[in-house]
Amino acid sequence: ILKDFQSLRNLEYILKNTTLNNKDNAVNLKIYNPYNYDFYTGKIETVVILKDAKNKTINVTNASYKNALTITSSKITSHTLLFNINESIDIKRVDHFDIAVRNNPKMAYQKVN
Repeated sequence: ILKDFQSLRNLEYILKNTTLNNKDNAVNLKIYNPYNYDFYTGKIETVVILKDAKNKTINVTNASYKNALTITSSKITSHTLLFNINESIDIKRVDHFDIAVRNNPKMAYQKVN
């Protein structure tokens, strides 16, 4: 049993078409938090999973949130997700990407988009 566990399962990350590049990426998105509690972005581990056209994972990279400290309860809020794609990754192979989060290292990541 995890002490003070707060589920992330139903968070929704909403984003429009996004163009990725090797090096720094900033993705503007909206996050819907259906829960009756806020999330502190500094306590949420976020990863971006780069996928090919067959949905095979090409690379996983850590991401962080720019300026936004909380994902507010029962609202849709705007955020910017920052992450870096290594120059050794063939960006032409990337068909799409997933965003996954967790707030406890003992838990698996939950896909949110």
